[in-house]
Amino acid sequence: MIEGVPQDPFDYPASAIDWMEALPATREYKSPTGLLLVGHGTGEDDMDGLEPHHEGYALECLDALWRIIRAGRHRWLVGGHTHQPMVRIIEGLTVINPGTLVLTQEPGFMIVDFRRGEVARWALLPVLSCVETVKILPGNDGA
Repeated sequence: MIEGVPQDPFDYPASAIDWMEALPATREYKSPTGLLLVGHGTGEDDMDGLEPHHEGYALECLDALWRIIRAGRHRWLVGGHTHQPMVRIIEGLTVINPGTLVLTQEPGFMIVDFRRGEVARWALLPVLSCVETVKILPGNDGA
């Protein structure tokens, strides 16, 4: 484990920095129900982040999100930047933010079962446990 405050910059070896800088901003994967786009933020925008409470104008202002929706290539978007666990469907795009692994911010992860249309959110602390399962139904467009 790396010591220090979770938000402090770390003194990574040059080889680790080189490896991280060589990574693509996004990756695409085929799922049984459509193309999945993975990135840190929203697509190519590393700092953009959809939050669970974004509605109306706050939702309309997320240009990176709307570019992805308008392009119509992806069924799934995994990213977040905000560290806030969330599953939302916006105009046919299922947006998943798995949360964070930062120990001081309710760390956890999500598991997606594409065939069953379920996303399970798991908490790491105080013990590993499934805390929520969200059913994603085709045609459910609740923003």
